[in-house]
Amino acid sequence: MTNQADRPIVDMAAFHAACEAATADATHPVWAYEPFWRDNRKIRADHYAHMSRNDPALLAYTQSPEKGLRGIFTPIKPGRYLTKFFSGVLSEREIAFYAAWQSTGSRGSEWTDAARYPMTFASDSADIVSVYARGPQSCMTGMECVSVYGAGDLAIAYLTKGKDAGGQVLARALVWPDKKVIGRVYPSGTHWHAEGFVNETASQACGQALLARLIAAGYSADTSSRGFNGARLTREDEGDGCCAMPYLDHSYRVTDTGDHFEMNQRGDLLADTTDGRLRVEEEWEEEDIRWRCDRCGDAMDEDDTQRVYTRWNAHDGAYGSQDWCGHCVANNTFTCDGLGEVFSSRQDSIYIDDCTYHRGWAENDGAYECDQTANWCFREDHPPVTMANGDTWSPEAFHIDGFTCAITGGNYHRRDAHLGLHTVCSDVSAEDIAAHLAMAPAFETILDTNQLELPV
Repeated sequence: MTNQADRPIVDMAAFHAACEAATADATHPVWAYEPFWRDNRKIRADHYAHMSRNDPALLAYTQSPEKGLRGIFTPIKPGRYLTKFFSGVLSEREIAFYAAWQSTGSRGSEWTDAARYPMTFASDSADIVSVYARGPQSCMTGMECVSVYGAGDLAIAYLTKGKDAGGQVLARALVWPDKKVIGRVYPSGTHWHAEGFVNETASQACGQALLARLIAAGYSADTSSRGFNGARLTREDEGDGCCAMPYLDHSYRVTDTGDHFEMNQRGDLLADTTDGRLRVEEEWEEEDIRWRCDRCGDAMDEDDTQRVYTRWNAHDGAYGSQDWCGHCVANNTFTCDGLGEVFSSRQDSIYIDDCTYHRGWAENDGAYECDQTANWCFREDHPPVTMANGDTWSPEAFHIDGFTCAITGGNYHRRDAHLGLHTVCSDVSAEDIAAHLAMAPAFETILDTNQLELPV
C-alpha cells in the first residue's frame, strides 16, 4: 500500500485546468445559487461537483487531485455527498431537502401533493381570522381586522398539512373566487425559520406550490394591481373615527360607501397602515394639535417625529421630506445604508450583501441587476459581464452558467453551447468551426469530455 508521503506531488495548476476543461459544459447542482454553497467554496473548491452526465439524479466529483488530473469523476448520490462534506453546515432536514431537489428536479415537490397538503378556502370572517392566526408570518398575522375580507366577494386560499383541524397554515393567498384572481402569496421566505421550514428556498417553494394549484384551478395572478377593484370589505366601526382595515398589498385603496368599503386603486382612503385601523373621521380640534403625522394624520408628540423622505434623484438627492410618527416609521419605511436616510417604503429598495439601498441611489452609484439570478451587485465589487444577447450578468453567475465562445468571443449561457463543442455557441456555422479547427488543432481536445467520467 502506498503511504500518503509516497504519493506523487500533483501540479495543482494543471489539476484545476484539467477539471475546468472537463466540466466546462457540465450542469451544476441545482443548489448552485444557495447561500450554503456560495459561502463555503473552500469545502468544495477541489471537487468540481456537477450533475452526472449518465444519471441526472446523481452528482459526479473528483475524489483527489490525482484522479482529477486523470479526468476521473466519481458518481455519488446527492444526499451522501452533502452528508460527507457539508454535515457541519447543513442540518439533516436541509440535506434531505437539497438531496430531494437534486434527485427530482423539483424543489417544491413535497407541497404539490394534494392528499398530504390539501388546499382549502375560507370565506367566513371567523374562519379568515383563524387562518391568519395560524400562519404564515406577515404584518397581518394574528390581526382581527382581516375579518373584513368576509363581506362575500373574497376568500383566503390556504394549504395545511393533512385535514385542516386548526393546525398550522403553511401558505395562504387572498383570492376573488368569482373573478379567479390571486393576490400576494405567503410565505415570502423572510420568516422561514419561525414558520418551521428548513430554509428560505423551501418556504418560497411552498408558496409557489399554492400558486401553482390556484393557476391549475383557473386562477391568475393580479399582475395589473387592478384585479380586486370593486371587491367588497365589511365596514366594522372601531370607534374614535376609525374602522377595521388590514394592510392591503399592491397599494390598494378603499372607497367608503357607508355600509361597506370597496377596494379600488383610485379609492378615497389609503389602506396601507399595519395597526388594523383606518381613520375615516377626524375627532379632534385642529388647534389642540401641535404635531400631526404627515402619513396617517394622527396626533403625535414632538419627540416621536422622524424625518422621512419620499423621493430621490441624482440632481436633488433625498427630497420630499415629511414628519412621520414612530408607528408609521417602524412599519412603512426603510433606511438606505448608502445615504443613512430614512425613506418611505413606497420608494423602491434593493438588497446587496445584506444591506438595504434606495434603488435610484444604488443604480446611480453603479448597482445593476443580474439578468440571470435577479440579484443586485455593485459594479466596483462585481464587474458585470455583457452577454451576446445584451443581458447583464454578475461574474459569479457567469462562472456558474456562462461561457465565452472560442470563435465569436461572445458570452453565452451554457445551454446555448454547440452540441459537440462546449466552448462554441450553437449559432456558429459548420464552415466557421472547420476553419477554426484548421487554424488551431489543439482546439480538438475539447471535442468530447464524456470520456472523462466513469460510467454510473
